[in-house]
Amino acid sequence: MSETYSVLVHLQRTVVLDAYVSVPVTEELLRQEADGSHRLNTDKLFAAARELGNDRRVDWQVESSDTQVHGIQKPLPEDRVTFNPFLADGEADESPDQKQNPDQS
Repeated sequence: MSETYSVLVHLQRTVVLDAYVSVPVTEELLRQEADGSHRLNTDKLFAAARELGNDRRVDWQVESSDTQVHGIQKPLPEDRVTFNPFLADGEADESPDQKQNPDQS
């Protein structure tokens, strides 16, 4: 196999999820107006919705994802692998310090 060269680039992906929750209207969410009528307190409504969003049964779905070059470029950590399109499927890429010197085999 011929020798190939590559440059390691650190990426980051931001995934945005969305979900819908039904917030029960309770006395705690209402505020009384000067004329005696009641209105929803939207700050309390949205706080209750965020709390419901923590429930494991909420149907979170991917709304969007965006891949960017990471602002901090650094060496590949020992516990991570890199994607190398030159390699066949299932073949692991080794960082330069993981490759053995043929004289040491």
